[in-house]
Amino acid sequence: MVARAAFANPFGKTRDNLDMEIGGTAPGSSADEILNAVISRISGRVSDMRLEGTAKLGNFDGDKLEVMQSVLLFHVFHRYADKFDKLIQAQLKDDETVTRVAFGQEALK
Repeated sequence: MVARAAFANPFGKTRDNLDMEIGGTAPGSSADEILNAVISRISGRVSDMRLEGTAKLGNFDGDKLEVMQSVLLFHVFHRYADKFDKLIQAQLKDDETVTRVAFGQEALK
């Protein structure tokens, strides 16, 4: 379900429905409530998988690998969204220089 949400139009009804289902939120919840619930649920599951030692992509293959790649990318994107936004703004200010990704090593853990 997270993989489908990751590739769904973020402004479409399908994405809204998937997010409500993933986050366990009720119809009528605000967009912020829904997104926060989704992020919380996925972060919790990824944390559980880390503790279990199963959050490694090498543990998966085939369709499950593709799903886990999407889940982990979704997780990293939302966890570091503010830092990604700042990175993009910094790169736009100086498009002649490659901007260092200061949070890169942390994000890849």
